[in-house]
Amino acid sequence: MKIILPIMIAMLFSCTAYSAEVPAGKQYQTQFNKLKKAAGSKVNHAKLYIDTSDMNKDVIAYQGTGRIVFTQGEILFNIGHLDQTAHIMAHELGHISNPCRGSSKSCERQADLYAVRLMKKAGLNHCAGGQYWKRMLSIYGNQSGPSHPSFRTRYNYLRCK
Repeated sequence: MKIILPIMIAMLFSCTAYSAEVPAGKQYQTQFNKLKKAAGSKVNHAKLYIDTSDMNKDVIAYQGTGRIVFTQGEILFNIGHLDQTAHIMAHELGHISNPCRGSSKSCERQADLYAVRLMKKAGLNHCAGGQYWKRMLSIYGNQSGPSHPSFRTRYNYLRCK
């Protein structure tokens, strides 16, 4: 079943004949709505989408429009880890509700910590962020970029002790 489920989901997404950006499915939308309710009026306009044409692992928040777009690759990577996907949603809501003016890495850290607070407030697993970065570390090693903290750094400040 572990192999068949991702293939079935990929087939479902690849059969989409219209725009590559589609509204997220019910299980993701349910988590997103819990987070939006906990976040309050600053994110009322936020909407969640999946880009079915992109197999890369990525998530983008568009502050002006409130759109949060998960790539199909990110969704497939997180099958079976709905709480970790919710943490990523909460992180992106942090970018929308609290635009940051500091360094890119500082803004990412602020959004990470905002996500933990929001997950707690929404009654979701606030440890999911640390679990996500631990999983990323074990699969990809300690990567970082010019605008994002390293995987290990994020794991260290997000893990539940």
